Amino acid sequence: MYAVKRTPPLFAFGQYIVSYCMEFIIWWFVAVPTYIIKSIIRTNTIFNDSTSFSIILFGFFKPWKNDNNIAGWVIGLIIKSIYIPVLLIAFGLINIIGLLLLLIQISFLPIIIGLIILNPFISL
Repeated sequence: MYAVKRTPPLFAFGQYIVSYCMEFIIWWFVAVPTYIIKSIIRTNTIFNDSTSFSIILFGFFKPWKNDNNIAGWVIGLIIKSIYIPVLLIAFGLINIIGLLLLLIQISFLPIIIGLIILNPFISL
C-alpha cells in the first residue's frame, strides 16, 4: 500500500494558520479591490445612463432639439458648453471619492482589525 505522510498536529495547526493568513491576504488585496473597482465602473455606467453624458458629448455640434437654424446651433452650443463641464466635475468627484475610500479601506482596515484582535494581549 501507499504510505501516507502525516504531519504532527502541532505543525498542522501552524500550516492551517499560514494557509488562512495567505487566503485572507489574497482575498483582501485582490478580490476586495476588484469588487470595489467593478462597483465604481457600475456607478459610472448608471450615472452616464441617467445623465446622457456620452450622447450629449458625441452630439456636441448638433443643434438643440434638432432646430436647424442659427438659434438652435447657438443655444445648443451654449447649453452643452455649460452641461458638459458640470458632468465632468460630477464624474470626477464620484471617482475620486470612490478611489479614496478604496485606498483608506485597503490601507487601514487590516491594521484596525489586527489591533482589535490583539487588544486583550497588548499591555500598555
